[in-house]
Amino acid sequence: MHPLVQRWLPAVFTVVLVLWGAFTAIAYVGVPVHGAVLLSDSAQIAVNAACPETADSSQAGVMLCRGIRSLWPAFSYSVSRWFWSVENNAVHSLLWFFIASAILYACCIGYSILRHGTAHVRLVLSPLRIGLLSLGILWLLFTSMSLGSSESGPYRRIFEATPQMYTTSGTETLGALRENIDRLEQRGCLIFRGVTDNNTRVFDLRLPCMQTFFVTRVLPPILIVIALIFVALVIGRASLGLLRLRPETLLTEGVLSAGVGAGVLIAVLWTIAALGMFTATPVWLLLIAVLAALYRHGLYWLSALRRRFVIDVPWHDISLLLGWLLISYVAFNALTVVRPFPIGWDDLGVYLNKPRLIVSYGMLIPQMGSFQWEYLTALGFLLFGYDSILGATTAMMINWSEGLLAVLVLYAFVRRFLPKAALLACLLYYTLPLVGHFSFADMKIDNAVFAYGSLATFCVFLGMFGEREADDDARLPPRLRWLLVAGLLFGLALGIKITSSMFLFAAGAVVMGALLGSGGFVGSALLSLWLYIQQGQLRPLQIMERVYGTPPAWTDVISPALLIMGVGCVVLGFLSNRSALRSTAASVGVLAAAFIAAILPWFMYNNIASGDIILTRLLTSPPNTLTPVIDVTGTMKPDAKTYVLPPDLAVNPSSPTCQSTAKTEELDRYWGFGSGWSHYLLLPWRTVMNLDAVGYYVTTIPALLLFPLLLLLPGFWAGNRRWLRWLWCSAAFVIVQWIFLANGIPWYGVGMFFGLSVTLATLATLAPTAVARWTAGILLGFSLLLALGNREWQFDNMQNLYEYPLGKVSAEAMRERTIPHYDDIRDIVEERAVSIPDRPFVFRAGTFIPYFLPRNLERIPIADNQLEVFKCLYQERDPALTVRRLKALGFNSIIFDTNTNTIEQDPNGTLHQKVRAFVEFANDPRAGLKIVVNDPGNGIAFLLIP
Repeated sequence: MHPLVQRWLPAVFTVVLVLWGAFTAIAYVGVPVHGAVLLSDSAQIAVNAACPETADSSQAGVMLCRGIRSLWPAFSYSVSRWFWSVENNAVHSLLWFFIASAILYACCIGYSILRHGTAHVRLVLSPLRIGLLSLGILWLLFTSMSLGSSESGPYRRIFEATPQMYTTSGTETLGALRENIDRLEQRGCLIFRGVTDNNTRVFDLRLPCMQTFFVTRVLPPILIVIALIFVALVIGRASLGLLRLRPETLLTEGVLSAGVGAGVLIAVLWTIAALGMFTATPVWLLLIAVLAALYRHGLYWLSALRRRFVIDVPWHDISLLLGWLLISYVAFNALTVVRPFPIGWDDLGVYLNKPRLIVSYGMLIPQMGSFQWEYLTALGFLLFGYDSILGATTAMMINWSEGLLAVLVLYAFVRRFLPKAALLACLLYYTLPLVGHFSFADMKIDNAVFAYGSLATFCVFLGMFGEREADDDARLPPRLRWLLVAGLLFGLALGIKITSSMFLFAAGAVVMGALLGSGGFVGSALLSLWLYIQQGQLRPLQIMERVYGTPPAWTDVISPALLIMGVGCVVLGFLSNRSALRSTAASVGVLAAAFIAAILPWFMYNNIASGDIILTRLLTSPPNTLTPVIDVTGTMKPDAKTYVLPPDLAVNPSSPTCQSTAKTEELDRYWGFGSGWSHYLLLPWRTVMNLDAVGYYVTTIPALLLFPLLLLLPGFWAGNRRWLRWLWCSAAFVIVQWIFLANGIPWYGVGMFFGLSVTLATLATLAPTAVARWTAGILLGFSLLLALGNREWQFDNMQNLYEYPLGKVSAEAMRERTIPHYDDIRDIVEERAVSIPDRPFVFRAGTFIPYFLPRNLERIPIADNQLEVFKCLYQERDPALTVRRLKALGFNSIIFDTNTNTIEQDPNGTLHQKVRAFVEFANDPRAGLKIVVNDPGNGIAFLLIP
């Protein structure tokens, strides 16, 4: 680095950090949707009065006006709301947890002063002790909540189930609530507190009884997950032993063993399903046989759990706070997951529905044709009962463990390369609201994508940037062994979700760059984009249409240009590093071969089952022989599995009503409907600011926008930080892929948060001046505080779910109170499938019904979530004709999500129009539909077709 640059770069970095960091933080809290969450009601009124919302509140002036006035209220409210509820004028339920934690911390300091004469905190820890500490924090959170209050009074407060108290509840719901109270009374768990004005008895739940529910409801699924993690550790260590790969630290070995072991277990479970033996007995025998055959590895881990290490830091060391916060946050999410059934749209429809489905069929189903994480999820239902509460809770807890694995992988990576930033990096990732959404609410598998993509990337960096090994007498040198494991893990990640390809291509570019320089990285990145085009994932024509309106003549040249430039850059890299030719070929070859080996089993199975013997396509699923085919347009021949409209009921497929608008309604809502290059280039800004889409599940933090500032950080350019520069390049390439491939859906680009979390944590760690360190710390701390404020807001909205782990309600009572109609609908659907065998299907337009229907692949042939099929069938606006068409296609009932149009902001948009048409159809007497359920409050309508 030039001496002049070296002299002035720290000052430039500090100034830019202060200005850009302040601007992004102020703008973030100035966005109205953020203020609605982060400000108290009184603060929102004051801000709206001073800076009224405009038609375009995304203008910088409006955002700064609102942001400056929101900065302190957002900070103070985000802190105070964890201790005191302003709206309810009551102590927050977690205040006792904070008080107890502070007392225990003070005792540790006092003990250190008395024992060692210093205020240092000296902890002798081991993996086992950390695990027990985590369970202790979980218990303390549970106990604190049992002592807390909500707007309706103490959490322990229970009201008698009377029509006067539960005015909106039906007979079945009241009956379930009465049974719940009677059961608690019989156990002696209730303390009578009086009678309300409407003559309803009031009780409090005894604390000892609540503690028994911690043992019976909270601990079992967590202990089961711990047991499965132990099995994964055993399998993983045995697998790594075959490669003669032994990482130098216990942390790296443990994380790698857990990831590899879980992946091997997924592959074995897939094989069992492919053999049609996916039942409880073979899987129980498998788990027992693994522990018996690999007992030496089990003994090793039992010994390693007791391996001790010492932490000796000053009492004010920030790592103590960060470590406590991270463990507490993970435990808090685990407590939230303890519920008798899923609650999210995606987990009910897909990520917990698929595991439940494969258990109901006992064999491989088309939706699980690759090595998917859901095979582990299915163990909950398989081992503990398809309809059991423990099975459902365990399945959700297995998906919660994805987040735990993701945090551990991230911690191990940063601990290896920049130890002081490890805890901060983990918090920056795991507290992201959108990550929280699939860590405790909608239990999806994106944390698994992050975990496996990050673990594979970790192996790449260990291979390329140094992991010393004592055992080097294997056939492959250490670098190639690490790349071999990385390739296998990337293959597993691809089986879990196709979006992990962003991880793969970024890591491949890093390998090329580390060996061939910048030419290798750029060339590899360009070739990756070319491959996306060949696979139909990246569409230059659509991009040019959005940018220019009419695609320019040179659009067709983009694909060959990427190929030529990519090859050219790689060749230049080889020419400038001629000695790296052999090592590059070996490294890329091993990585690619291992990747192919990991996907080959399911790839071959699916293609051969589909009749593609020569393997010309990458099929992620075998042919679907279970779900009937519904041919609306009449292009197929009817048979036992194909339902076709007869000629007299045929639709006009060229009609505008049969042209799809679903993609725009579902996907484009995440990145808006803008045009020009700004639509793409400003997407990161709009996503962080939630200018296109709003909701907890798409919310991030303003600190993400500090990512470009790493280029001004002097420590970034240090000679021993080569790994950091390539990580930055990797993250930048993932962001580019996300911008052009993912329609702005944040979790599709979950891989970018790996590099973002690590690089942002370096801002505070490597800041060159005191001012820069304080500024970086304040900006990152403020972002974490905003993330915690969002989490507390979500906690307030989900408080009723905590009644189950606390013991206030039974699973039956919670189901009847939360989703009261689904059990009745399930019974009707099953009965009508038998009584009307020629019309056994349900026409599904949204709702959570798939999860509750066993073998629903045969009951729900289509999911018309955006009413595309209905729009085509209803093209003449003739209700009677539409009903005849539905009957001819085999449908006997309709289930409709009354919240369908809420995903579209425009009240005159195409989705709103389709919903209005459906409501018109359903209420028209000419249709003759029998309305069984019409409950907009619970978002569901169920109609019978005569």
